[in-house]
This record gives sequence, C-alpha cells and structure tokens, in this order.
Amino acid sequence: MAVKRDGKDIYLTVRDLMGPADNDERLVASIPLPQRGKMGRQAQTYLQHSHRLQKSLFVSESIVNRSYSFRDARFHISGRVDGLYKLKERLELEEIKSVVLQPAEFNKLHAGSYPRFNNQLLFYAYLLQDMNDGCEVVPYLRLFNLIDDREKVFKLDYKRQEVERALLKRFEQIYALSAERQKSNLRRSRLAQTLNFDLPDKRAPQEEMMRRVDEGLEQGRRMMVSAPTGTGKTAGALIPFLKKALKTGQKIFFATSRTDQQNQVLETLRRIDPDEKVFRSYIVSSAARMCANPIYFCHESFCPFIENFTKRLEQSALLEKLNAQKSLNREDVYNAGVEKKLCPLEVNNKLLKHFDVLVGDVNYVFDPMASRKNLFGREGFDEWLLIIDEAHGLLERGRAYLSVEVGRGEVDALQLNVSLKDGRVYGKLAAALELWQKLFDGWEQEGRLHHEGQSDYAFDVDVLTLLETFR
Repeated sequence: MAVKRDGKDIYLTVRDLMGPADNDERLVASIPLPQRGKMGRQAQTYLQHSHRLQKSLFVSESIVNRSYSFRDARFHISGRVDGLYKLKERLELEEIKSVVLQPAEFNKLHAGSYPRFNNQLLFYAYLLQDMNDGCEVVPYLRLFNLIDDREKVFKLDYKRQEVERALLKRFEQIYALSAERQKSNLRRSRLAQTLNFDLPDKRAPQEEMMRRVDEGLEQGRRMMVSAPTGTGKTAGALIPFLKKALKTGQKIFFATSRTDQQNQVLETLRRIDPDEKVFRSYIVSSAARMCANPIYFCHESFCPFIENFTKRLEQSALLEKLNAQKSLNREDVYNAGVEKKLCPLEVNNKLLKHFDVLVGDVNYVFDPMASRKNLFGREGFDEWLLIIDEAHGLLERGRAYLSVEVGRGEVDALQLNVSLKDGRVYGKLAAALELWQKLFDGWEQEGRLHHEGQSDYAFDVDVLTLLETFR
C-alpha cells in the first residue's frame, strides 16, 4: 500500500521503508514483469514448501506488525517475511528473491550484490526482534535464479544500531514528505478558489449526472454512468472527480483508448485550470511510441539511451527542466530525451509521478502486460481516482488481455526454425509442433465445413483439452 497519514498516525509497509530505487538498480529486465512476477511467486512457493517438508519449525510468510513513536507521530509498519525458523534461543528469518541472470553472472553474486534486498531483510530482522522481546535474530537472503533454478544463500551481518539509524533516517524522510504533502494540499485548496468549474452551457442531464457522481464519490461507491452522445459526460465526470481530488489529495487517471477523447479531457482541464496552478495534466503514451530506437528492445547492451541512465539523468538536470514546463506533452519529453541521449521512455516514467491528472489507454489499468506498476504502485490504486471511458468494451478487452492467440503461420515459422537445430530439447519441441499442426488441420476442416467461403478461421480452445493433447 502507499504511505498513508491519518492525523498523527502514519501507516506503511516494510517495502515503503526502502524509499526510491537505488541508482544501481536495473531499469529493465529481459523477461516481462507479469511473467517474471508469476515465475518468482512460483519459485517462492516451491522453496517455502520444500522448507516445510524438511524442517517442522519453518513458518512460511510470517506476518510482521510493529508501531513506533517519532516526533509527534506514530508509525505503524506492516509486512510479511517469506520464512521464519522459530528456534529455542533465536529466530532465523529468510527472504526469498528471484533474479534473472546468466549462470556466469549468477556465480559472481555475493552478499552485497543487492543492497536493496539486504536492507529490506535487515528491517524485517529489526521489527521481529522487537516483536519477540529482543531475542537473537539471524537473517538469510536466498536468491533463486529463474534462468536455471539455481540458488544461493547468504547470511547477513545484522547490526541493530546501524539498522536503527537507517530506520530513523527513513522515518525523518517520510515524516517530512507527509508534512509537505499536507502543506501542498492546503495550497491547492486555496488556489482552487480561482478555478472555473462553470460549464459553458447548462444541460439538465449533465447537471443531474454531476450531482449523482458527487454523491457516489462522497459515499465511496463505484459508479457506472450511461448517457447519450452529446450529454457532456467528459466534463460531467471530470468536474466532480477534480473537486474530490482537492479534498483528499488523490490523483486522477482518466482511462480512454480514443485519441479524440484524450484530447477532450485535456481541453476540459485547460479550460478549468488554464495555467495548471492546481492540476498538472499529461497524456501517457505507449512504450513503443516513446522508444528512440527503430526496434523496441530495452537492454543496456543494445540501447545507448539506457546505458548508465540514472547517473546521466541526474547530471543532465532534465527532469527539473521538464517539470517546470507548462502543458507538457509526449513530443516534448521524447525530443528532450533524444537530445540528451537519454531513454525518452524512462524519462517519461520518472515524470509521471509529478502530474495530478493522467490520461491514457485503459491498458494501463487492466492489461497485466502494460499496467504501470511504477505509476500505481504494487498495491493498486489507493492514491488514485479512476474514470473509465467506454466501460462496456472492457469484457472483450479483458478476454484479449488474458488469452493467448496462436496462429498457424507462427507455428510454421517455429517449426522451420526448429528443424535446423540439433539437440534433444529441439527434438521434443519438434514433436510438440507436429501435434499443433494436427490440431490446426482439424480446425481448418471444421472451418471449411461451417464457414464456407472464408479463408481465415478463429477458434476458442479449451485449455484442458490442450493439456490432455500434449501430456
């Protein structure tokens, strides 16, 4: 979850204690994040299960909760450590992390290779020690390589005083950010008096919609609105959401796939707040459109724009320059990134958190392959108000997001490629591809029988049937 403040109580997770990503943290990975996340969870579950079988004292996913006073506030920290051995005289805790490395790189790893992993584990050790009357704690970091299923385990050196200093430093940062946010919300509330929420023309259906949306937002309800074209749905939804955001300090994501609708949202915002005194707005573009290379492939060995990115970005002061610019758009960010030889996509990602209203495709909310984890955070949309345009189309889009489409041409190309390879694994793959061709033959016959005159056929395939075929 995001850090939350309620009066003098501040609620956060152990992950929130980590702060912004370290400079040496990798920006990109060779495996897309949804697949990598799923593979990591599967590896974690496997290791936890193995430990339970081997050692009866092992407890997987132990809950951690602890509160501390700091200045005039109370910090409430929660988390979940991957594994815990409850021994008679001490606690041994274990954090499992997955990595994607070539075997030679994995062999070179040492206890200090991932400072961020270490810091998270040491914070867990500190909290668990306080929860268990100061007993001895011994932290272990277990790294699991998704490339070849190899493991490495490192015993970390736990020094309580050093961890406590790091914890207090992070408290100070979070406290200052929380105080600044409260001041910012007060400034926004004062500036909001200058905004023009009046509609250009009065429409009874639109005013009724705004009233109902207002009521729903105050009650914390999800709403679905259906109205004819020309009702003024964009302004009718946006204005109540802007007023709500002023009260709560939340941000707004307006999800729409239509370019004309995205531009209409910005036009409405610019009419309400022409100088962006309160609401900075921006249209989020796809990764492919922001890529400065002819081929969209993010890797330091391939792309000079991503090489040594963090250090060069700091030296360029590009973020500060772009943040000071009014009515910023994709072209501005792209051109500035290319000029400085910095990845426009990563510059774009760094900027997103500075906007109050973002407009973008519904993919960024619903598609697990495209969703902006660096934008919404790992825990979802707590800090966001969501407006979803054309919601009636989500069912089909959802099916497309979560369904795999395989064409015969793809199988043909793969089969040709495999036929040129030697090795046992390629032999098994070739046999599997032959089964695919037989399935396609059957579907083609069925298509010709039931869809005479068509040259292409699409079939929904039962997954259990596929599994039985390839068993």
